[in-house]
Amino acid sequence: MIVIISFALFYYNKDLNRQGLFISYGGMALIQKGQVVLIVLLFITTCIIPTTAQDIGNSSQSTSRGNWLYVGGSGPGNYSKIQDAIDNASDGDTVFVYSGNYQQGMIGVNKTICLRGEDKNTTVIDGCGQTYIFRLVNVDFYTLFIEINGFTIQNASAGIEIFSHNNTISGNIIQNNVYGIVIGWASNNLIYGNVIRKNSFGISTLGGDTWNNKIERNIIENNSYGITIRDYAEDTFIQNNTIINNSETGISVNGYRNTVVEKNNIFGNNLNAFFIIDFDSLLRRPREITWSKNYWGKTPLRHMIIFGNLKRYPFYQPPPPHPPQYILYNWLNFDWHPAQEPYDIGGS
Repeated sequence: MIVIISFALFYYNKDLNRQGLFISYGGMALIQKGQVVLIVLLFITTCIIPTTAQDIGNSSQSTSRGNWLYVGGSGPGNYSKIQDAIDNASDGDTVFVYSGNYQQGMIGVNKTICLRGEDKNTTVIDGCGQTYIFRLVNVDFYTLFIEINGFTIQNASAGIEIFSHNNTISGNIIQNNVYGIVIGWASNNLIYGNVIRKNSFGISTLGGDTWNNKIERNIIENNSYGITIRDYAEDTFIQNNTIINNSETGISVNGYRNTVVEKNNIFGNNLNAFFIIDFDSLLRRPREITWSKNYWGKTPLRHMIIFGNLKRYPFYQPPPPHPPQYILYNWLNFDWHPAQEPYDIGGS
C-alpha cells in the first residue's frame, strides 16, 4: 500500500527547443517557486496492485478507496484506449492496463490517479513517433499526485513529460525515445527503479522552478546522454543508480543549484561526467554540485577528478538583441571518496 500526503500549487507553460548538447524548453513558469501559495490539501491516495490480474466484466469496479478502471483484456465494458479511461476516472482512482501492445500517444494526465500496467515487459505503449506518450500537468492550480508503474514506454519524442508535483514514476522500461523522461517546472517527483535505455536523452531536467526531484535506483544505459541537469534545477538528488554504456555522457550538469550525485555506478560511458559552473553562482554557493562515493570503474586514483568548465560573463555585454557573451575556462570537481567496488543496486 502506497500512501502519498503532500501540498503545493503550480502551473506551467512550455515550448520545446533543442540546442546543442542540452535540450532547451523556452517559456516560463506562471508562478515562481518563491511565490507559490501553499494551500491546505491533504490527499491520501492508495494504490493496490492485485497479485493476479483478472479480466473484470465492468469498465470500473468500485472500492472503498476509489474505482478501478480497466483497459484491454477480454472483459465486456473494458476500455480500449488509456486516455478514455483517464478521462472517466476521478481523483483517487486506479487505471489498470492489461498486457498488450497499445499504439497510443499524447496521453494527458491531469488528475490524481494511479496508472498500472499488468507487466512492464508485456504492457507496451508505442507512441509511433508522436510528441509524447504521457504528459503530467497541473490544471487550475491544483497539485497532482500521479503514479505510473509497470509499462514499456517507447517510440516518441518524449516518453514521459512531467510538469507537475509529487509524482512517482517507477518500475517501467522507457526506451527508443528522443527524451526518456523530461522534468520541468516541477518539484518533489521520484523517478525510481526504471530501466531507461536507447534514448537520445535518458532523463532531463529543464526550466526554472524545478526543485527537490529524486532519481534513484534506475538502470540508465545505452542512451546518448544518460542524465542531463540544466536550467537552474535546484536540489536534484541522483543516488544509487547504474549509469553505464551511454555513447556520449553519463551525467551532464549545467545550470544547477545543489545537485547531489552519490553512490552511483558510473562507468563505461564515453565521458562519465561533465559539468559547467557559473562563476557568479560559485562565489555565492561554493558547493554547487556534490560528487560522493560513486563507483567510476577501476582507477588507480585515490580521488576521482571530474573535468568541466567555469562560465564567466565579462563586464561589457553587447546591447540587445545580441545574446550575452561568456567565456569558458577549464575547471575541476572531485569525488574525494570514490567507491572501490560497484554497488549491488539491482534493477527494476
